[in-house]
Amino acid sequence: MLAVFERIYRFINTHKLLGPGARVMVAYSAGPDSTLAALALKDIAEVHRTRWTVELAHFHHGIDADDDLALDIGKRFAAKQGFALHVREGKLGSRTRGPGTSLQMLARKMRYRFLLDLAREHDITTIVTAHQLDDQAETVLMRAIGGSWLTALSAIPVRRPLARGAQEVEVVRPLLESSRAEIMAALEELNVEYHLDAENKNVSHRRNAVRHQLMPLILKRFNPAVGRHLSALAQQATELDVDLTARARRLVPDQEFSDVRSWIDIPLSTLSFEARLQQRYIVREALLQLGIPARHVTFRRVESALQLAGDERRGVTVQLTADTRVSVNGNHLRLERMLRDADRPPFLTVDVHPANGGGFYAEPHGSLYRSIAIDHVSGGAAELDALLANKPPDTEYADAGKVEFPLVVRARRDGDRFAPLGMKNTRKLQDYLTDLKVEQAVRDRVPLLCDAKGIVWVVGHGISERVRVTSGTRQMLRLSARVAGEENFPPLFEIDSGE
Repeated sequence: MLAVFERIYRFINTHKLLGPGARVMVAYSAGPDSTLAALALKDIAEVHRTRWTVELAHFHHGIDADDDLALDIGKRFAAKQGFALHVREGKLGSRTRGPGTSLQMLARKMRYRFLLDLAREHDITTIVTAHQLDDQAETVLMRAIGGSWLTALSAIPVRRPLARGAQEVEVVRPLLESSRAEIMAALEELNVEYHLDAENKNVSHRRNAVRHQLMPLILKRFNPAVGRHLSALAQQATELDVDLTARARRLVPDQEFSDVRSWIDIPLSTLSFEARLQQRYIVREALLQLGIPARHVTFRRVESALQLAGDERRGVTVQLTADTRVSVNGNHLRLERMLRDADRPPFLTVDVHPANGGGFYAEPHGSLYRSIAIDHVSGGAAELDALLANKPPDTEYADAGKVEFPLVVRARRDGDRFAPLGMKNTRKLQDYLTDLKVEQAVRDRVPLLCDAKGIVWVVGHGISERVRVTSGTRQMLRLSARVAGEENFPPLFEIDSGE
């Protein structure tokens, strides 16, 4: 087995990317990197008897003849090597793009949509992409040029979920310690056909400019091993960024709301006990939790907030953005954002709390509902008809034994899916709300009651088939909600003080 294949095998084992008998889909462009990834996995499976099943997924962009050539090469390669090849026709050349959407951005979104659909259709949980060492170095350079946080130096992750809301499908990158030169040498030794995308030479694209202009200069003039050094730097930056962010999230207090604003009060004592770098991450995390776009949470703005905290100047307000300001309020640094109607959704994820009177409750501020209550009801299917006949609006019943605690209430996320009552297969939440004619403007304010497995109740609309009451149900959960603005009723529960 080739030395580069052995290195890839060690990398897979070190990071526990693939277990015995894994079924994997290689995101295959017919280019040199994905070609080598497919060959490496096949050879490793044969030599080390891992029992991996390796298949290829090719997205045919359909822009020009070069894409047709890539598909032809891919078909020949798959047939010769014995790979199953899955192809989707993108027809990007005839598609209309939205404002601000480049052809490259649209192509990337469609490729990942194809991979997600394919993984779900074939019950595959692992997608292999062929990012390699030089890609890592180029990414670090590009991010360092345009960023002011450690995340700018962060590495391409070894593994991550394929998409938000699709945690069941994982992308792994086993070639991250293999250089482009090693890959090309291996393909030459194996005498394997591959496709070189002509667009990759177009230096009007920033990555291509870094690859063909900046990196060669650094390699020639400064350090021929720059790729491995940048990769090591990126890995350390990633680890530090993860630790700092995790600690910041533990230290940032909960966000508070009124009708027109939201704010976070950070105790000055909390900041004083932390090093300056951690202080920056605390303020940064608070601003992100207030809903400030990450691109607006700049180093300069965070420093302005910390300078005010250090001076402890009472009565002074610093405007960070058009709708965000910071001040020292008593013994706290207050970060405050004025809310517009468009800003209120999506509301934050809120925990479901136990109540003194039994059951549970949540108060999803910013949603269409003031409060949500969950309490136990004895009985099963036999009692359900009578309960349904007299149930008030915005109330549902679920099988208590099928709901897996803990519960949270949250807004919808990209990729959310569930099986509505009466359906065996899952569908997109977006399509479900569209069919119910829920207005686009309020969809982000529809709360979702979720358990450890996913959506239990789309509040005000329907429950999941997974938790339906059946003849085997022994105990039910009554799920009820109060519409925001209904003020003439007592609180559902008192907060459990724990005493």
